[in-house]
This record gives sequence, C-alpha cells and structure tokens, in this order.
Amino acid sequence: MPPLFRREKTNQVSDLADRLLREGRPGELEKELSRFDPGRLRGAERASWHHLWGVAAFRRGDRPEALRRFTEGYSDCSDSMDIRFSLAQELQHTGRMEEAFRLFDACEFGSLSGGHAMAAARYAYLWGEFERGLSYLDPVLAAYDQLSIVDDHFLHMRNLPFFGNTWATIGALHELRGSLDVFGVRR
Repeated sequence: MPPLFRREKTNQVSDLADRLLREGRPGELEKELSRFDPGRLRGAERASWHHLWGVAAFRRGDRPEALRRFTEGYSDCSDSMDIRFSLAQELQHTGRMEEAFRLFDACEFGSLSGGHAMAAARYAYLWGEFERGLSYLDPVLAAYDQLSIVDDHFLHMRNLPFFGNTWATIGALHELRGSLDVFGVRR
C-alpha cells in the first residue's frame, strides 16, 4: 500500500491523555488510566501508560508513589526515554544522585525534547557535575548547528530551548568549572 494510504497506528493511552487535556479534565487521568490493564498493552502504549501513571501520582503531589510507579515502569519498559528521565528526576528529588545521574547519562537527549536536556543540565549544575551538564547539552548544540539558525521563535517551534537560555547555562557551567578561557576570557 502506498505510504499516502497507510494508516498510522495510534497510541490509545496518549490519545486519552491528550483528549482529557484538551477537554480541561487532566485531573481525571489517573482514574481513566486505572481502567487499563497494562499487561495487555504493548510497545509504545505500554510505555505511555507507565509514564503517565507515574506522572499522575506526581501531579497530585505523591512523590513517593510517583517514584514507585516510575521504578516499576522502568523495570517493565527500560527503553522508554520518558520513563528513564522521569525516574531520574524522582531519584534526584530524593538525593539519590548516583542512580539519577546513571539514568540521565543513559538518556538519549536527541530523542527527548531540548527542555529535557536543559533540565538535566540544570540538575548537573545543582549537584556540581559541570562536565555532565555540558554533555547533556551536546544534542541541543548539534541541533542548533544542523538548523544553522538560533532565532528563538524558530527554535521554540521545533521544541528546542531558546538559544539565550542554552548559552547562559553553558556559560554558567564553564564559569563554575573554571574554564571561561574557552570563551576567550582570561582571569
């Protein structure tokens, strides 16, 4: 069948979350997700269910439950970058930085949003892991280079962070590690 007529497989779990958000009913997500049997879901739907199940607990302020759900989701869907990143965030929140950074290090920031890379870089900044922070921004810089434009509106429309924010984060990381000489600044 020609690609024009091929029907894309939908993700009923993500579609449900999108619909609830559009209808202004995000608070019903957990209730609706509880109607699914995650053991019957496959692939992206299963990963979406686990991720959103953890997000639902996070949104209602139950961080221990969110951590438990993301941990369970990661055990079941370890290839999911969204689950991996969310679990790393929750581990960071509990101060378990070695585990958190191991997960952040394994994230493929090119397949996550630029906002994810910026968040990970900021966690690295907060915990004194300046080299890590810079490495998390490499895919963002590669995207800027590939696009050959740093106009903020253009970048925002492509789910990339504003250039000024990225540049400020890079500058802060270099300042903190004492390497502003890469910018031509001598002390």
